Formats: sequence, C-alpha cells, structure tokens
Amino acid sequence: MVTELPSAVEVTYLEISLRTDLPNSRLKIAASCAIRNEGKVPLDRLDFYLLGAEKLYGVEVDIAKIARLIGGRQTDVTFQRSMEQEPKDPSQARTFAYPEVTSVFLSPVLNEGEECRLVFDYVITCVDTTRAKGDKLICELEKGKKETCLIADFGWFPLVMADLQKTMGLVARKNFFPRLPKLSWRVTLTHPAGLQGMVIDGKLQKSEQVGEQMVSEWRSIVGGWPQVFIGPSERVEKSAEDVTVVFLLPSGKYNPEYVDALGDLVIHTYRVYTEWFGPLESNEVHIVATSGISGGHGAFLGMTVEASDFQKEMSENTNEAGEFFDQTAPHELAHSWWGGAVSSYGRGTKFLRESLANFSAWHLARQHYGTDFFKSTLRKKTFQKDWAKKSLFNAESDERGFSYTKGPIVLDILRREMGDEVFFRTLREFVRRNRNAYATFIDFVAICNEVSRRDWMPFFYQWCYGNGWAAYHLVGFESTEGRGGWETKVKIRNDGEAIVRCPLELRMNGKRQEETFWVQGGEEKTFVYQTDREVTDVVVDPNETVYQLNAKEDRMRIGEEEKPAAEDSGAQQVSEAPTPDRSTVTRVLNLDG
Repeated sequence: MVTELPSAVEVTYLEISLRTDLPNSRLKIAASCAIRNEGKVPLDRLDFYLLGAEKLYGVEVDIAKIARLIGGRQTDVTFQRSMEQEPKDPSQARTFAYPEVTSVFLSPVLNEGEECRLVFDYVITCVDTTRAKGDKLICELEKGKKETCLIADFGWFPLVMADLQKTMGLVARKNFFPRLPKLSWRVTLTHPAGLQGMVIDGKLQKSEQVGEQMVSEWRSIVGGWPQVFIGPSERVEKSAEDVTVVFLLPSGKYNPEYVDALGDLVIHTYRVYTEWFGPLESNEVHIVATSGISGGHGAFLGMTVEASDFQKEMSENTNEAGEFFDQTAPHELAHSWWGGAVSSYGRGTKFLRESLANFSAWHLARQHYGTDFFKSTLRKKTFQKDWAKKSLFNAESDERGFSYTKGPIVLDILRREMGDEVFFRTLREFVRRNRNAYATFIDFVAICNEVSRRDWMPFFYQWCYGNGWAAYHLVGFESTEGRGGWETKVKIRNDGEAIVRCPLELRMNGKRQEETFWVQGGEEKTFVYQTDREVTDVVVDPNETVYQLNAKEDRMRIGEEEKPAAEDSGAQQVSEAPTPDRSTVTRVLNLDG
C-alpha cells in the first residue's frame, strides 16, 4: 500500500550534467538528487515535478531511466509519468493546472531520517522553438542559430513535490509561493566551444575545452534553483574595484554605449543596495540577453533580460536631467536580496518579493537619478480609481499586479513613518535574520516591531489587508496677527478611509514653514501653527509624496482668483468624494463654512 506523501520530504542536494544538442533542439540531462525523509512514516513512492507543464513550453520529456544509487552502484527503479487527474478540457492537460507527475517507486522503502540518492537520465526536446507563444527553453535565432535559457520557473530538473496538485494550484490561483527547498547544487555544462555558457546564479569553478566541446563546472552560492544559459553570445565585462558585471550579449546586435551605461548603473546599484540591505556572498553580477524569455527574470546576483533591450538608444532611458536609468536591471538585482538571500512563502509572498524589489529600484531612481516613479504612479488614473481602492492581500489571493504598484508605495509610506535610519536598519536585520532561509509576511512585521519598538500591525492591516486610501484636502485656513507673531488655523479633511502622515507647507512672503499632520479617515480637523509673519498660502503635500483629494482645488490663494498652476497639471483626484463648496472661498477662508 502506497503511503501518503508528507511535506517533510525534499531534495537537499542536486548535481546536474547538461549537454546540448541545439541543432536538434535537445538537451541531454543527468540529474542526481539527494533526498531525505524527515517525516514520520516510511515511503515506497516519491512524486517529482519534472517539466510537468510540458504543453505550456512546447517541449517533450523522455526519461530513459531512473536509478537508485546504493554503495556507489546504480540500480534501476520503476517509475511512471502521468497526470494525477484528467481534465475535463483536454487543452488543460500538462499545464500548471493539470501537470504531468513523475512517480518513482522505492524498494527498499525510505524510512524516517534516511537519505537516498536517485539519478535521472532524460532528454528534453523542444517541439516549438518560436517565440510566438510564451517563453521557450530553446529558442531559434536568425540563420538557424539556437540558444537555451532555463529559468527556475520551468522546473526543468526533478523536484520532490508532496501534494503536488495542491501546491501548483496555490501558485496558479492565489499567487502564494510555496515553501520549496533551498537546495545547494553543482552543475556541469557541456556545449560546442563556439557558444557561451553560464549558470546565471552560480559561481564558476573551472572551465576547459575538451576537443570541440567546452566543459564548465559551477556551484551554488546560496540555496536556490540553478538557472542556465547557453547560446551564440559575446561576453562583455565591466569591472570596478568592488564589483564586476558580466554580460552575455547577442554578437553584433547590441548598442555598446547602452551596455556600458547599464554596466555603470548595475555597479552603482550593487553598491547602494549593499549599503541599504547588507552585503551578499559574491560581487560578480551576471546579465544574460536572451530571445527566449520575455521581460526580466531575476536570479541570485544575476538576471535574464530580453535581447531587444540591448539594442536601445541611450535616449530611450535618459531622463530630463540627461541621466541614464533602466528600471529593469535594478529591479532584478534587488531580487538577489528579496527572493534570493531571503525567500518568502504564503500570503504576502509577492509583497516580500516584487513590492520590495520595485521599492528598491524606485527609491534608487528617486534618490540617485532624479526620476520619481512613486509620484508618477500616484498620478495615474488607474491607480487612483482602481489600485488604491483594493487590498494587496485578501482571503483568496495576493493581488499580483498591485505588488508592483501599490506595494512599493505602501513601503514608501512605511519608510516615511519609520524614518530612513530605522527603516533601512529593519531591512538589513530582516536579511541578516533570514539569510538563505524562508520568511513570511508576519516574520517581516515582527522584525519591523522589534527594530522600531512599535506595533506596526495596525499599519499593515490598513495598507495591505484593507482597501482604504487617504484623500486629504484643504477645507480652509485663517491667519491672524497677535502678540509675538501670527496664528494660522488650518482645517483639513480626510475623505478617504486611511490615515497617513502628510507634509504641509505654510507659505509667507519670502519664507516657507514645513509641518506634518494626519487626520483619521472620514474626519475633519483644525491645526494651529505659529509663524512670525502672515501665512498667505497653505499647500497640502507640496511634493506630492502622499495623497490629496484634488491639488488644483486645494491651492487656494487669499485675495486671488483660483489659477491652475502648471506644476499641478499632472495631479488627479484620488477619491470620488465631493470637493469643497466654492462659495466658502473669501479673502479669509471661513473655517466653519
């Protein structure tokens, strides 16, 4: 009788030998897995995920044999490859919803606390090498040339998956990452000497030419899944004293000026992130240009980027100040910390990976390159009318898209509330405490509480679990002269549902005074400020760093007709709440009207 598969069974070490046959669109792989049973029952069967979603990627997997390694000798074992459940819709077969499972039958059984070694010999054949439909393991380039790019998402090596259907459904339906093993590995690549090969998130141990083949050995730096590229590329290196960036680029099809600028950006980003989040175990960053994968994909101190990006002109990524900034590379490099050094699982996964990665890239752009993605995102109508009114997390799933937009803005609010010193000390401690391990969203909240000595759960409940948003507007202000100076009363209403600290600027003739305030959602409050001269203008959120109801309505000048200011032309209404009654606007605004 087959035992129930416990989640305490996992691969602890992986050794892979990969040989290319790109002309025939094949990859020949031998993978040796060390598997340990930490469960309470013996096992006579193990289920593996090995490119179970064949159909999505246009591949076929042919397993020649699976053997058990005992005393240095291989003994063949029985296995079968099938779907656990047949879909009603045949088109869903061999997708993430209905993956193909490789079941291996063990004799003798694997007892509690025991470890075994299984060896898989298999061939992956790509039956579709075009880029017309999704990502490809092998992609056909011009003039019959081909490349292979194997990212972790493919599951191209065997991985034990207890309760596979439930786990894959968790990823597909909820955007919750499962808690998968952070295994160590060694990978050997064999390919024609005319090609370039790299394990993107690995460290090169040795490389030598054997006949017409190039053989290279790589090992893991931190626990994770190996990601491989082999193709007809050109190696370009950009080095500084403390970090080196290695590019694999399509030969003759890239803009050298763009690559040089990107190298400088990555070097600077590595230095800044190291200061913000703490050092990593290596100082070499790998960047691979690939035609088979869309967008950017992070690896530990590495990334894949669409090959077409490297053909861009400098002007396409140059801001008004003439500074070069490409958002993709800083975002993907941030995953070396958020997803690489520290992995996450369960609810809040996307927040701890994508929101932190986008926050990192956006804050870098604002602080060092004069580009404010926070502000431009807040100004978008889609943000104000949709994203701002929905939660990042709910009982059913993480909102995938919001993790890239609302998530980084929530983190920026947290930074302002904590202050930079405490905020970045919190992030460094989060990395230090969970390095090469897994953490949950609640683990992150706990470290926020510990480092700052404040309970941040109400904050996260509001901004992550809740769907409210602050919507401040200036109801009116009154500045009167008294003994020793001027007293200015400022009335502000929050027509939103959330509360956040907001900057306020009191403007006087030849002088400005900065203050901060916060008002509970749905409430109105009057603040009293002392100044040495008359306040002629009050501006809520002068730098557009937080949230206001309507900037144009709020910029009220005493004794003047309202004149739309050019600097406010990009501001949009955050809430559908009504604007102030224009009849209350007089030379001195009536605070009670």
